[in-house]
Amino acid sequence: MNRKQIFCIFTGAVLFGAAGAFLQAERIGVNPEAWPGAGDVAICLSIILMLTVGVVFAFKELTQRHDVMLVVVTMILGVCGGLGCWFYHNAMNPKYTAEAVIKILPYALKDPMSFTRPDVDKDMYYQFRVGKAGFMRQQSLLQQLLKRDKVRQTEWYKRFDHDVADAVSDLTANLSVEIKRDSNLMTVSMACDSAKDSAIIVNELVDLFIKSHHDMATSGIRAQLAERTKQKHLIRAQMLQTEDSLDTIRKGTSFVIEDAQYSHLLAATLIEIETEYGKLERKLSLLEAKLVLLKSTPAGSADGAEQKHSANVKETEDHLTAITKQLETVQRQRIQARGEYKELDNLRASYEKIKVIRDEKRSLLKDITVNIERLNMLFNDPEVSKVKRLGRTSEPLEADVQGVGRFVLSGIIGGFICGVWLGLMRGNAGV
Repeated sequence: MNRKQIFCIFTGAVLFGAAGAFLQAERIGVNPEAWPGAGDVAICLSIILMLTVGVVFAFKELTQRHDVMLVVVTMILGVCGGLGCWFYHNAMNPKYTAEAVIKILPYALKDPMSFTRPDVDKDMYYQFRVGKAGFMRQQSLLQQLLKRDKVRQTEWYKRFDHDVADAVSDLTANLSVEIKRDSNLMTVSMACDSAKDSAIIVNELVDLFIKSHHDMATSGIRAQLAERTKQKHLIRAQMLQTEDSLDTIRKGTSFVIEDAQYSHLLAATLIEIETEYGKLERKLSLLEAKLVLLKSTPAGSADGAEQKHSANVKETEDHLTAITKQLETVQRQRIQARGEYKELDNLRASYEKIKVIRDEKRSLLKDITVNIERLNMLFNDPEVSKVKRLGRTSEPLEADVQGVGRFVLSGIIGGFICGVWLGLMRGNAGV
């Protein structure tokens, strides 16, 4: 393998490592499992490939040209550069990270009148938490955060000179939202060069996050409450209207409509009158037949028979007249009783029909009242937003300290790569 081939392979390994670093940076954020290990694997493979090329092939070429010192010098310079970066990062440009913890409650709505909690699917619960974390990093929420007075008064915001795009970009780069599959806690952290500003930004962001979720959760409940309250007033008006109709029926008649015994008594009276009327009709029929028989029978020739026969006819006629008058009286009573009973029956039918409607409205009003009470309890439930803040964030007492080992190792590897690359480039140029 010649030097040009080695140079191409080495350059490809460097580019592969840069792509791995890009993947590593992209996967940090909302979902830790978005790029599961892609960046780490790419970086490790690129380093192994570069070291293999450098040690097995490049060193052989470089040794022949006595350029080993170039690699050693670049490695020493890399160590010095790593130490310088470490010093600048920790001493000259310290970062302070404020952290807040939010508890994500189960997604299922709990009946406020029940003491049992609904069953929750673990996978859906995890996706629910992922959605909450994504909402935390939404650009619209970050733009709302930048409109808050406390955030605008921070030195962090002032250095952007009201450039919202740069401020959002910085927020996106330094804001971290982490969740875990086996935990219902969401960690929110923000790193900037001021401990006070980092705490203010995190507190304001969490406040805005909690308020936004509370507003979204209660807006639907508020709309339902308004609709149910409107229905309650309408049904109550309809129920009062039926009450007025019932009262009008009661006051418009002398009958005692709600007393079932009164109806039975009126029915018994009608039956008694009908019975009496039937008896009188039978008596009247018998007397009419008797009178016809007497009139058709001769009086006889005995002394006083004529007079006695006439007396019997006269007595029967008088009795018939009396029965006829009684029958007429009972007939009038019969007609009146029938009319009263029919009127009462019609009134009771109308009364019972309106009463059924009244009872239905009353039952529906009771159900709606219970529903409104349930919605009010749900509206006032502190867990309705499904997010709960676990305390306020205090200012971090110490700056973030990065370990020197990572910087030194990066300097060594970077110096080695640069040394090998420069050596190969010199060899290809014929130096």
